[in-house]
Amino acid sequence: MVGIVTGFVVGELRMSRSRSVCTDNAKIVRVIDAETGDTFANSIYCPPNNEINFMQIPQTP
Repeated sequence: MVGIVTGFVVGELRMSRSRSVCTDNAKIVRVIDAETGDTFANSIYCPPNNEINFMQIPQTP
């Protein structure tokens, strides 16, 4: 058996070693082994237009 825990972050959430930022309403999903408490997976979803990616190179006109 597994447990699925979800939650929302109101405000800014830095992801991937500060390479990107979700400015609001990030959804965090964690899948946990119900017996041992071990974590199988973590996911962070950022709504469209709420993510700033610092690794993208700006396009020059």
